[in-house]
Amino acid sequence: MKKIILALSAVAFISACSQKTSTPAAQSNDIATNEVAAIETDGIKIENPRVRVPMGGTDKTAAYVTIHNSTDKAVVIVGGENDLSKRTELHTHEKSADGMMQMRKVDSFEVPAGGDLVLEPMGKHIMMFEIKPGLKEGDVAKITLNTADGKKIKFEAPLVVDPGQPAAMGEMKGMKNSGH
Repeated sequence: MKKIILALSAVAFISACSQKTSTPAAQSNDIATNEVAAIETDGIKIENPRVRVPMGGTDKTAAYVTIHNSTDKAVVIVGGENDLSKRTELHTHEKSADGMMQMRKVDSFEVPAGGDLVLEPMGKHIMMFEIKPGLKEGDVAKITLNTADGKKIKFEAPLVVDPGQPAAMGEMKGMKNSGH
């Protein structure tokens, strides 16, 4: 009988520890959640933010995210910054005249009204140059995207080895609203 009670207690404890919880948004519009995909403020939703762990000792890497815009007005992203690197640029991959894929710097990304912008490997992405040394999987980047109308989209993104996979991390602070 004691073994059964101990087994049931262990199952109950494991169940309680594995339940996802979320914290309601505070007055400052900070959102904490255990699900990376649940960050939304003023009609802009950030889903699956992640930064590739720098490969082979390089001083550059890339960040990826999906941005949903449920408003009736397009949002134009014109730049950004982060706490891991000295320089942040918007980039895309395009085919060159010889048919090779090449990375190119762009001036802006548009998140269409009622639409999505997907930043992903081999597509549009956020480049981070002159990054801090010693970054590893599980570290977190604080990223700010600047919009053409002067607003800021702020979120945190975990560093991952394989950015093609959805990021998973524990407690995370979401967007800090400065208009978006």
